[in-house]
Amino acid sequence: MSYVPKYILKRMIPENALKKVGDNVELKMINLITTIPISQAPGDVVDLLEVKVNGNPLSRAEKEKIGIKWGDKSFTLANIRDAGDIPVNAELVFSVPYASVRVGEEAKVEISVPQFSVTIDFTRVVGA
Repeated sequence: MSYVPKYILKRMIPENALKKVGDNVELKMINLITTIPISQAPGDVVDLLEVKVNGNPLSRAEKEKIGIKWGDKSFTLANIRDAGDIPVNAELVFSVPYASVRVGEEAKVEISVPQFSVTIDFTRVVGA
């Protein structure tokens, strides 16, 4: 697996990137690496993505509930292909159902796309 270097990760996912919003946790991420040709993703995007929070993998049903905002557009993993290509420097906000999380807690998140040998992992404190 390829890992994102820490100096890029700090800019990509700032220290204040995780926030509790209602029963969800929002993750702000800035695409700093390369254009993401999401419209060309093979197969079911839900199956391409592996997400773990505090070591616990999200189920398929949980991943299907992830919302993604980019500018004034909103998507789910089911229709993310409609986003087309996501350019470098685009700010994305992922909304993940996680009612039990508490503000001030540390959360370790691992996001990977095994088919492309990419893993992003980080630990951040959940803000309000």
